[in-house]
Amino acid sequence: MMSLRTRIFILISLTVLIILGISLLLVWGFRKKAPATTAINQNLPTAQQTTSISSGGAIEPIVNAPAPALPINLTSEDVEKNTAKQLAKVFIERYGTYSTDNGSENVKEIKSLVTSALWTTLSARMNNIGVNENQAPTGVFYGISTQVFNMELNNWTGSSATIAMQLARTEEKDGIRTVKHQNAEVNMVKQNEKWLAQNFKWL
Repeated sequence: MMSLRTRIFILISLTVLIILGISLLLVWGFRKKAPATTAINQNLPTAQQTTSISSGGAIEPIVNAPAPALPINLTSEDVEKNTAKQLAKVFIERYGTYSTDNGSENVKEIKSLVTSALWTTLSARMNNIGVNENQAPTGVFYGISTQVFNMELNNWTGSSATIAMQLARTEEKDGIRTVKHQNAEVNMVKQNEKWLAQNFKWL
């Protein structure tokens, strides 16, 4: 017949074995579920903040927009080309968006996006009705919003580029809106490691 000490020892041993077995089962179950959770999270889109240009020329944030899919194996040249194109797009959309409510704010906003020579030309036009193509008709509300819907990179050299664009321009006058399509061309140059608009033309 077992002594009391032996019974206590067996009872303690069984308790320890049961606890150990439960712990192993929990660890095994956690490791089995973890990879599936990681795989799901990798497929979730990340959020980023972008901007849009309103008809009044103001820049409005758009939060929680899904991040665009990036091409695999981007080269440094691909990055440079994309930067030149995107900055040209921002320039033409801001410059081509204005109204009677904000005067020449669209010109002031693009100062950091253009070369000093182009800025001298554009800033001189602000108060010259005869040569300012952004001058709105007097006496009525007038606004125009410009949006690029297609771009093509031409004449790439690494330090300069020509970007051909197709635009949708929405005009509003006395409450009546009309949409017209127009082409534009922006010449970009790289100065001090920064892409700037050197000149442009409406087509």
